[in-house]
Amino acid sequence: MTRSMSANCQNGGVEKDQEDRCTCPPFFAGNACQFRVDIPYDPYALGYGGQNLFCGDLVGGSTKCKGYLFCPGGLFGCKCFPGWFGNSCDKPCPKGKWGIECSLTCPKDNMQCNRFDGLETPE
Repeated sequence: MTRSMSANCQNGGVEKDQEDRCTCPPFFAGNACQFRVDIPYDPYALGYGGQNLFCGDLVGGSTKCKGYLFCPGGLFGCKCFPGWFGNSCDKPCPKGKWGIECSLTCPKDNMQCNRFDGLETPE
């Protein structure tokens, strides 16, 4: 059984019960998903776990989507890459939000932060 988010996991990682490490989204690694890993840019598809996934694979998704798509397998389903949300992964996170599904809040109240990594940005 998995939990959707955990205080022990960073950058959108998901903690699995009975394990001391997190399942990390693409571009992040480490037991707590604390390390960023850069890979070549591909605007429409991201191979993950041996799969090639496209934005059109989402229900209601479009092959013209702007964001990345990843599917870690199991019960996670397909998600937009951090910084994007919507059926076509084409909507950027609103001000004050960041991460996968724009589910994380910037560290300081009413602060603008980078929608991809949560780091503070000048207003």
